[in-house]
Amino acid sequence: MKLLLVEDEFYTMEGILKSINWESLGISEVLTADDGKKGLELAKKHAPDIVLTDMYMPKMDGAVMAKSIRNFLPDCAFIFISGYSDISYYKSAIQVSAMEFINKPIIIDELVRVLEKSVNYVKDNTTKKHCYFNYKSNELALYIINENADNKKLIDMWINYGMPYSDNYFYHTMLLKLGNTGNDFVEISKLARVLGISVAIGCTETGLVIHAAIPAKNNYFLNTFSRGILNKYNNELDYLTVGKPVRNPVELRDSYLDAANLIKLRFFYPERHFFTFEEKTSSLVGEFDPVNEIAQLLYCNPPSKAKEWVEYQFERIRSNPGTPVEMIKYWGYRMCTELYFLLSRLKEVNVKKHAIHANETKLWKEVSSLKNLDSLKNFVLEIISMFECSQADEKHSPIVWKVQRYIYNNLSKPLSLEELAKHVNLSVTYLCSLFKDETGQTINNYILDVRIRRAKLLLEATDMHINEIAAASGFSSSNYFIKSFKKITGATPQDYRNKHRVM
Repeated sequence: MKLLLVEDEFYTMEGILKSINWESLGISEVLTADDGKKGLELAKKHAPDIVLTDMYMPKMDGAVMAKSIRNFLPDCAFIFISGYSDISYYKSAIQVSAMEFINKPIIIDELVRVLEKSVNYVKDNTTKKHCYFNYKSNELALYIINENADNKKLIDMWINYGMPYSDNYFYHTMLLKLGNTGNDFVEISKLARVLGISVAIGCTETGLVIHAAIPAKNNYFLNTFSRGILNKYNNELDYLTVGKPVRNPVELRDSYLDAANLIKLRFFYPERHFFTFEEKTSSLVGEFDPVNEIAQLLYCNPPSKAKEWVEYQFERIRSNPGTPVEMIKYWGYRMCTELYFLLSRLKEVNVKKHAIHANETKLWKEVSSLKNLDSLKNFVLEIISMFECSQADEKHSPIVWKVQRYIYNNLSKPLSLEELAKHVNLSVTYLCSLFKDETGQTINNYILDVRIRRAKLLLEATDMHINEIAAASGFSSSNYFIKSFKKITGATPQDYRNKHRVM
């Protein structure tokens, strides 16, 4: 807290300065001037919280100085000192709402009491002012992002709060989340004010929303402001995103939605904390389906090749951060379900320690809870490692793998034992015997198992009609599909979809 002491009598000033324990009062800086004119100049430059001034001085008396200071420091506390009893001085003190009027000779205990009163006044007034402006700022900031906001009301609130409204500004919404700090309105407002940026700040469940008005001719201030926040909160920052610029406050919700969408980039780049509207966000939607390819790799190549494929595909995903995160997680989930399905068909493979993954609902919850792309990649790679262990222990016939791969890749078509036996150049009898010895089930049961598996995935992940899912899974009719599905799962396809839909 700052105090300005204006006194033309040298010994009086020295006595006050030496007799008061300023630090104990909470006053960190005391400025001095020996006339009202110099006092006014210091007030303009340093914005004191308290002014302790003699009333009668040369060049400019205390009353005139106080009236001028009150114009630009409306919350300043004034204390007048005077050896005169002229009623006009008391009237002047009343006009500027002075805290107290102290007569000379000064009694130090009385001055200390008045100073304590003034310090408490400034603190209380500052707290109330901050609370009021924080309330109004929060009210405006949250109304802007309300999808039902009325444009006229929004502009009225914007102007009443004192935000600039003209073509000479760009407007951005920023989203800030701090790990250890919560509602930090004051500090961020100070950073903005230094740059001449006006802000309205609100607090949401996920962090702070900051609407900033940037002078168009100084639009580079946005980067300076962002960097200032990054530097100040370096150790506590979770993320800071900056939405696209708009030219009217009523369009700020678009900037907000843009900033909110950028938060998803943390999934792709967990080591980064700052994202702007200039980020490249290409997408892989509709371009590839990893499940079929990874299954083929596991059927016909060593797991090391599958791992290489996974590393490549995840880097491809990372370079296309516009791909919806939920879609990526579902791709990961589908990969995991296919991998566990294949593992469960390997003879005598022990997957009991991974029992949580056998429950697809629990598996989806585990996959969907992963915070970033690397975690998802490592989750998939861990399952592939189980194949390395199982293949090291088992002596599987390449013929069985070839048949399984053929079934998987031709699932939507009719499949006969004769067709499969011809594919591997064996008799039907020998192939059936070999397949059951290797897998513990007949070929027909295996085919039905895979068809039901495919149907489950389509029910969970798509809006396809039941007859379309039946055809895609290789069932000859929708009635046969419904009957078979209910017999094996205990539920109709529609009931299963209602219960297990994950997208």
